Amino acid sequence: MIRTQMIQSTDEKMKITDQILHNLPQWFGNEDALLVYVEGVKDKPLFAAYYNDELAGFISLKINNAYTAEIYVMGLFEKYFRLGIGKELLYKSEQYLRENNYRFLMVKTLADSCDYEPYKRTRTFYSSVGFYPLDELIEIWDKDNPCLIMIKNI
Repeated sequence: MIRTQMIQSTDEKMKITDQILHNLPQWFGNEDALLVYVEGVKDKPLFAAYYNDELAGFISLKINNAYTAEIYVMGLFEKYFRLGIGKELLYKSEQYLRENNYRFLMVKTLADSCDYEPYKRTRTFYSSVGFYPLDELIEIWDKDNPCLIMIKNI
């Protein structure tokens, strides 16, 4: 059984983010970047997912403007992949955003011009839940890590 809840405690947000991202080295292997995410979730909406009452994953949202939010960071322990938890986290996030009158949700991920299998799965997930590629930029990260911006109408 999947249960999600919005986390209010700053300390709990950081603890959840740190715990999960440190278990996803294929996606979050850069310790400096990981620590930026852990610090960055403090002032952002964060939903945690529990599978049979065990922490399974989380999603944190960044509000960009009056119409658009983005997935700031999202992660699930690998043993919970493909159980519908990511989709449930996204559903709860979109519900929250619609209730607060946002129209679009975007996400930044590694572009497919960089052939790295873990992010191929990430892009496949986002496509499967209704995100579309908007633009690929090297100015956001760097030429070795081209950023694909994907967007969804919510």
